[in-house]
Formats: sequence, C-alpha cells, structure tokens
Amino acid sequence: MMPAFVFCQQDSLPKSGIQLKPGFYKTYEEFLNNDPSITGSFTTTLLRVSKKDSTVYAAKFKIDELDGPKGKVWGGCDGTYAYINFGVMQNQRFYRLQCYGPNPYFIYKEKTLMSPGGGLIAAMMLATSAAIPPSFELFFVNAEGKGRVGKKKLLSALFKDDPALEKEYESKKYWSDKEEVDFIIRYNNNKLLKK
Repeated sequence: MMPAFVFCQQDSLPKSGIQLKPGFYKTYEEFLNNDPSITGSFTTTLLRVSKKDSTVYAAKFKIDELDGPKGKVWGGCDGTYAYINFGVMQNQRFYRLQCYGPNPYFIYKEKTLMSPGGGLIAAMMLATSAAIPPSFELFFVNAEGKGRVGKKKLLSALFKDDPALEKEYESKKYWSDKEEVDFIIRYNNNKLLKK
C-alpha cells in the first residue's frame, strides 16, 4: 500500500506533444496506434484519490452515442488522457495511464471487504474492514497489453529489451515506489525516442 500522491499525475503528461484521439480502444494495438475504433459522444467523470488529494487515478464514462464495434474494450481516451479498462468484479473501472509510451503505469485502487463465516462475527468483520481506507497499488501495462502489479520480477522482465536500464534496475534489491515509477517513465521515454 502506498500514498498515490507520491508518484501519480505527472504534470508533464499534456506537454508531451502527443494529441490523443478521444474514443474507446477495442484492443491494446489501437491504444498503441492512438486509433480508437469506437468514437462518438460521451462525458468523463474523473475519480480523485480523496477530497484532500486531487490526484486523478481513474474515470467513469457516461455514453451518449457511440459508433464502432460493440463489446468489451481495452481502454478509453477523453482526448487528454488515456485509461485502461482494468479491475475485477466491483472494482472494474477505467484507470488513468500516468505516463506516455507502450508500457505506462497506473494506480489501482483496491478496497478489501472481509466477511468470513456468518453471524455476528462476520458482520463485525465486514464493518471493521469497511472502515479501513482503500489501498493504492502500482500497476503497469506489459508488452501484451495486460495490467500487471509493479513487482520487481515483472518489471525486470519488462526492461529486458533495454539492457542498460535493466542492469541499473537489477543493481539494487529494493526500489521505492517513486524510483520504480521513474524507471517505468524512463523505459517508455526510451521506447518513444526509438520510434
């Protein structure tokens, strides 16, 4: 669990020179090509970490009218930021990609509710766990376009095609969340420069 304000909301995002097209990406390839196949009219509601922390970590989309293929989408874009459609069960939402590039990171908000067994103890456990604030976890988009938790082994595998960065990353056993985010941003910047 980590405080999201440490590594979220890069102020440099809109200044990258990339003009994102609004719409929904049916696939990861559409995201990579900045070419959403589902377009139309929709509004975006930004989800912030808390009333005290204005960091945007996700969004909800209200659809007015869309053209394109139906069904599950990989992600979406409001014209300013891109989002990955990620989560399980009730946590499914569009998480804001926090940097540009083919393998950006995002902040996953998780709320665990525990209710083992039944009866009074289960009710007490549920009430207690509901009072615990949600946690935020570092995730990134891997080479296959899937969201993965930012664990050392998985990040190391991502950096394999950038030997200098991988060597630097492997030089230390533990990195802070902020340092891992810096590695992800540098990796994506290197990939964008090679294009």
